[in-house]
Amino acid sequence: MCPHFRLLLLNLAVAAGLLVGALNGFGQAFTANLTGLVTDPSGAAIPGVTVKITSTATGETRQTQTGPEGRYTFSQLLPSTYELTAEAPGFKTFVQRDIILRANQSAEVSFSMQVGEVTESIEVAAAVIQLDTQTANQSVTLNQEMVLNLPINMRNPFVLVHATAGITAAHTGISQATSDQNHNRFGMNGGRTESALMLLDGISAASGSGWNGLIYAPSVDAVQEVQLVRNSYDAQFGKSGGGVVSVVTKSGSNEFHGTVFEFLRNSALDANSWANNRAGRPKTVFQRNQFGGNFSGPVWRDKRVFFFGNYEGLRLGRPSTSTTTVPTLLERQGDFSATRNADGSLSLIFDPFSTRLGPDGRSSIRDPFPGNRIPAARFDPVGKNYVALYPEPNAAGHPVTQANNYFGSGKGTSVVDRGDFRIDWVQSEKHTLFARYSRAFRLDDDPPAGVWLSLGGTGSIHRNRRYHVTVGDTIVPNPTWVINILAGHGIWTEGQTSPWEGKAALVGFPASLVAQFDTPTLPQIYPADYSNISHSRFLNLMSRIDNLQVNATKEMGAHSIKFGFAMESARQTGGGIFSADLNFNRGMTSGPVAAVNSTVSGNSIASLLLGTGSGGNLPKRPLLATNKMYYALYFQDSWRVNRRLTLNYGLRWETQKPTTERFNRGSNF
Repeated sequence: MCPHFRLLLLNLAVAAGLLVGALNGFGQAFTANLTGLVTDPSGAAIPGVTVKITSTATGETRQTQTGPEGRYTFSQLLPSTYELTAEAPGFKTFVQRDIILRANQSAEVSFSMQVGEVTESIEVAAAVIQLDTQTANQSVTLNQEMVLNLPINMRNPFVLVHATAGITAAHTGISQATSDQNHNRFGMNGGRTESALMLLDGISAASGSGWNGLIYAPSVDAVQEVQLVRNSYDAQFGKSGGGVVSVVTKSGSNEFHGTVFEFLRNSALDANSWANNRAGRPKTVFQRNQFGGNFSGPVWRDKRVFFFGNYEGLRLGRPSTSTTTVPTLLERQGDFSATRNADGSLSLIFDPFSTRLGPDGRSSIRDPFPGNRIPAARFDPVGKNYVALYPEPNAAGHPVTQANNYFGSGKGTSVVDRGDFRIDWVQSEKHTLFARYSRAFRLDDDPPAGVWLSLGGTGSIHRNRRYHVTVGDTIVPNPTWVINILAGHGIWTEGQTSPWEGKAALVGFPASLVAQFDTPTLPQIYPADYSNISHSRFLNLMSRIDNLQVNATKEMGAHSIKFGFAMESARQTGGGIFSADLNFNRGMTSGPVAAVNSTVSGNSIASLLLGTGSGGNLPKRPLLATNKMYYALYFQDSWRVNRRLTLNYGLRWETQKPTTERFNRGSNF
């Protein structure tokens, strides 16, 4: 048997034994690797060369020696700028400065050492961004300067994926949302929307439940780089339907650094829109202030402890306009003598309580209200109170139907605060540790006071709290072993309280009925051809992600072996609860032949005033507590067959367990 295949089988056996006893992990590394050949002036390999690599930011140092074939390898390095030093008896010291390593990169720096004394040195100082020549990955990396300088609305780094080809976002387009969860709703290279793997410092940043919304996005000022892995990537990556987006945050350094910023946009500097000018309407209000800063440096320089802190605030006053249809002044009083169809014909109102069997013995007929007016004594008290909630019309509307007779304009507000804090500790050449805590809060005022909005369905989510925590520990037992442990935890909570909360009893619903609602929100009314009233949802939905990963690298001659074990828990608790939805159409006041609905007679506001609805529902939704577990194993090897040929191969096993519910209340049909 070929010696290389014997070694491969041995590697597989060793990896399997170690993985059985390994800690639970999540095999998505965000570190970099560096390898290279060291030769003499004739091109012959030099074994036993002492090679040292040092981070220029934190002073983290690792050391190894070249093998019999003259190759050195450093695995699982944090993305940074490094200095490489090589020493050997009989040769001048070689120094390569400004080696820039990116996340998920396996680069190569090979060099020739010149004959001379060790006290002599050759220095190469030009900045070099290394190409990835050691893996199957094809990636696009946006560095710190690109992240800061590319124009990004709302300053969310995940928007930068749209700067590359092959990105589609059917649901949101390039998202302009202030909420983080909408910024990963894209597909990569033909993959399904929301299926790309999202990593923040190597830990999953997506909720993993529901539609997989993004849990947290840092400020662009806290980002060191954004990387997109677009092709069939190495075995260490999984749980993706089309690509990987990896965001790496900044760390502190030996020097103090700080920035402050303020971005301003204000409608006082804008022209009015063409449509508003044509309609004689005033300019809508828009105000955006984004401000903040960051500060970094050493906490304890002698112990190599560094920090980075960032804060960003957003104060947004956005235009909020509403053009909709509300009952006319006559209709509010039950007078429909001026209510007409689109063809100009009068929409006759019939009394639903006069319904009786017609002369043909098959159909039902009704009597019209005299003068097309409903007597006030016939008003249903709840229906009357609902109609009184409408604002009065303030626009001319359609000349015949009087549709779109209401226009409102105001300022909706959003308050967003986010911050990131990271600590890095280079304890020794064998042990480094980092921890990051990120938190954000968003509060929207929607709808703004004085603007009547036709809020269909559930209305708008106006309260978001989120945080994300990552802890990373890198252990180097010896120059040929590197073990990287990452643990992550994130929570994102969506909240919504209707402006109609607690008002179900105010329109006259009996207390015995209100007590049956899951929430005392005013039931939502849907009158056909008019603006609806209320939105009845109360929402408190928490998505939680927990994962832990171990990635190990072993250098064995010409083989660089990686393996790991993955586990993730995606939990979701709570949800939305509702009071009731009630529908009113033209059918209950149509005639003379009674019909389920009509386009020529009857009116939904007339039906509402009489309390004769066409349908409705009273949702009773359980607040589930679900969990989805994910497990994976991976093994991969980079076999440097010779100087011109490197083989990358690997194997990954993963399983996504079905959703479970804590109290066994879930079912699917």
